[in-house]
Amino acid sequence: MRKNSKADIVAAICLLLVSFLVFWISKDFPSSKTGIGVSTFPKLLAGLLIIFSIVIIIQAIKNSSFSKKEPTFKEFKKGHKLIVAVIIILIIYIQMLEVLGFILSSFLLLITLMFVFGERRKIILLLVPLLFSVILYLVFSKMAMVFLPEGIIENIFF
Repeated sequence: MRKNSKADIVAAICLLLVSFLVFWISKDFPSSKTGIGVSTFPKLLAGLLIIFSIVIIIQAIKNSSFSKKEPTFKEFKKGHKLIVAVIIILIIYIQMLEVLGFILSSFLLLITLMFVFGERRKIILLLVPLLFSVILYLVFSKMAMVFLPEGIIENIFF
């Protein structure tokens, strides 16, 4: 658990507000005959984020010491570097989507982000992005009939 409970509470409240906004906006998305439509994934994701935000708020309040310790300049600088790195990685991901397709681009994005945020276990770095990318592709392209950029992998296997 992080030591800065105030930051956890503020971040969780911001995430909670964004989640409610996503849920509210996605209610107007069209639905399909199968019941799984364009709005299903955003609603599911927003619902999960709402639950996790509430859990973070409860844990932060429960474990709070609310110390007056401010982050050091080194911690502040590290946080900003992470934000810039994630933005650059996402821009590269968007550019790669049309060239490599959804599955390969998302796989590379997730490996990179997980590595940047500190994951070093090779099996986790390979399995989680692979499963997540393939499952998302199948749910959106096959079940919800949402067009996703196709690349080498999609053309060979799907």
